[in-house]
Amino acid sequence: MKSEINSISVQSFQHFKELTQFASQTQQILFRGQNKDYDLKPGIARQRNRKNLLQAEILVFKNFKNRFQKFAEFNKTIHKTDWDFLVQAQHFGLKTRLLDWSDNPYVALWFATSLDLSNNYGVVWIYKVIQGKIIKYENLPVNLFTNKKTIVFKPTQKGNHRIQHQGSWFSAHYFDEVDYSLPFDKQEKNSTHLTKLTIPISLFSEIRNELQNKSDITAETLYNSIDKMCEDINKTYAPI
Repeated sequence: MKSEINSISVQSFQHFKELTQFASQTQQILFRGQNKDYDLKPGIARQRNRKNLLQAEILVFKNFKNRFQKFAEFNKTIHKTDWDFLVQAQHFGLKTRLLDWSDNPYVALWFATSLDLSNNYGVVWIYKVIQGKIIKYENLPVNLFTNKKTIVFKPTQKGNHRIQHQGSWFSAHYFDEVDYSLPFDKQEKNSTHLTKLTIPISLFSEIRNELQNKSDITAETLYNSIDKMCEDINKTYAPI
């Protein structure tokens, strides 16, 4: 019988802090913030009624890789492998086989509460990574598209401030002919390794203030960009 995912409703910022304090030195704990309660599936796998999805994924990636070259301001980073390009593509919003995670629970909390949407709550997933899933970045398979299992890796931080500031990790999902891999939260073997925290929208304002004042976590610091700096200034000093 499949185990149910453990789900906890967060009552306050302090409650979240207590729920995400882990002292494990033998297991990697990762966090993922979502402002919608959707399955743990990568962006490329969320397309509906698409045939030849793997071919579409390869085409999307090749287009990104070829067209990215013309943006000189981003090419200061030396891209040595396709994984370097894939990580960059994920950060800029391309649909890939990657899911974003962080080793910092407060980064995940920011992503879960940064927008006031029509839904009533945000979600932070806690993932106690299953032993054997973590692959060192330099040992990732050469071909992005032939992996037959979900793997977890920490990307190189060299030249990528977002990765550094967001404490980035990724899970790379595998293609199958049925459903491009069953979502993490629907896989029986993962149910005991995942916990879902739900954060009611009534706490969002309090949490954002706590994150900014106590942890210096804002759009500006996470994205390290001028447009996000302006976004923070507008929200703080000239709210609508």
